[in-house]
Amino acid sequence: MQQIEQSTDGVVETESSFMDPPQRHLQSPRNSLKDQEIPQPPVKPKRRIIVEPVVFLYFMAAAACSPLMIFYVEKKVYERFHVNVTVSNSSSVSLCDKNQTTNDRLIQENAAMWNMYLTIAYMIPSVISTVVFGAHSDRAGRKPYLLLPCFSGVLYLGITALIVQLDLPLEYLLISNVLGGSLGGYTILFLGAIAYTADTTTDGQRGFRILVLDCLVLLGFAIGVVSVDYWIALDNQSDTAFLSKALVIGALLTVTAIYVVLFVPETVKQEPTAKLFSVKNIASVVSIYTTENSVTTGGNGTTGRRKWKLRILFASLLFVAMVLSPPIISIEIFYVLNRPFCWDAELLGTFLASTMVLMAFGAALGLFVMQHWWKMSDIGIALVALVSVMAASVLQAFANKTELMFVSSVLGMLALLIIPMIRAQMSKTVHPKKQGALFASVAAVETLCALLSSVTFYPVYSATVDIFNGAVFLAVAAYLCMGFLLLCVHVIYSRRRRPGRESLKIGDVLKRSYSSCQSSSAYSSVAEDPVHPGELVESNENESNVS
Repeated sequence: MQQIEQSTDGVVETESSFMDPPQRHLQSPRNSLKDQEIPQPPVKPKRRIIVEPVVFLYFMAAAACSPLMIFYVEKKVYERFHVNVTVSNSSSVSLCDKNQTTNDRLIQENAAMWNMYLTIAYMIPSVISTVVFGAHSDRAGRKPYLLLPCFSGVLYLGITALIVQLDLPLEYLLISNVLGGSLGGYTILFLGAIAYTADTTTDGQRGFRILVLDCLVLLGFAIGVVSVDYWIALDNQSDTAFLSKALVIGALLTVTAIYVVLFVPETVKQEPTAKLFSVKNIASVVSIYTTENSVTTGGNGTTGRRKWKLRILFASLLFVAMVLSPPIISIEIFYVLNRPFCWDAELLGTFLASTMVLMAFGAALGLFVMQHWWKMSDIGIALVALVSVMAASVLQAFANKTELMFVSSVLGMLALLIIPMIRAQMSKTVHPKKQGALFASVAAVETLCALLSSVTFYPVYSATVDIFNGAVFLAVAAYLCMGFLLLCVHVIYSRRRRPGRESLKIGDVLKRSYSSCQSSSAYSSVAEDPVHPGELVESNENESNVS
């Protein structure tokens, strides 16, 4: 809906509210549909579905690796404590068990610490490689960085399988994790997939297509984890089981790479002189937020405002990514395994599976309703989703029954919409040739936020578990509130009168209304600003008619 604001000096401003979606066309009553210019993506795709199977197959394989590593780490920790026991994915000590021994607690703490070490060893080099590879993809192409994670995943599995077969100490796993993160893991592939989507979609399509990628990540992750968990439960011989499962996962990654080679066309014109290890790659990422030539420009001094709006979106992403990260899921698992819930493995699995299904269903249905029925913009959708997740976090903080935890899953079913909508809005602000650098910065920030989340919220939970174990979820709600306020600032900043924008006086509006009844020429000169979708630009011809 268009809002007409009248100021005290007789000036009328037309402005889009945050409820409005990006408008692609402005058609006069006398113009036919065939005269409209249909917006085209930067690169016209050959097929409707291209990169989506890559995301699904890769994340199904990557997710299957996680239970295998947890299984092996737990086994080695038991051996260090000289406990000769067969460990399986179904054998877990309840946190509510009063007969739990001190040795059992030490084993669990030690295993958790080693999982944290391996995660850090993977993520720190991954942050650096994400920035370098992502910016380089703007010059070298998207396709190499859809292939690289597949090959690095096979290499990671090979080294890890060798360590397991030789029964080497856990310290050797740090080598495979550092190598896997340095060569580009799941962050690189998802970065490349989003940049590829930005290359082949219009502004109006982009939010939905990015959301589809996030849903495929969730679906692939769920199938991969459930499948390998079931396989581990059926196989008690862990030493030979790891090798057989690694071979299956490696074969799946190989199939993904073959699909990329045969069925994914390149969308970026490659530069032969593009260097991988160049200061220009880092500078390209930094320049997005510091210089004005990286944002889409439309003249009249508007680039500075768009640059600041991009910074506000980036700041909101920092707060949101801190809480929508894997460490929060781990804390949630500890929360429901402890008193007063004392869940068993079956109930926990039901809760996690139902939460994933609700998030995927809620994101798809919520986006359709808010975008097509309520005509909301990307930021408006993100604001509604933030309110949904904040309500769920507050309910979790004070929940004391199993039923309330499942209700919180229903309340937070829009969580998957937040980050994709912010990504889509950032993509619309940045120049098409800077999409790889943009999503490199976004992926690096999300990875870094996952690390910061673990060192921020784990201590909060540990310090308050005996006093008020739900305090950590109030902290989560506070972070979400900060992201919500920043997005509100973005909406207010966007609705202010832009510099260089022509103001229409009331008399001019009345004259224009009268002239529109005489001829269709009064509307023919009203066009959409190609840089700021949804805004009106008056041509010189129309100005002369009004005067």
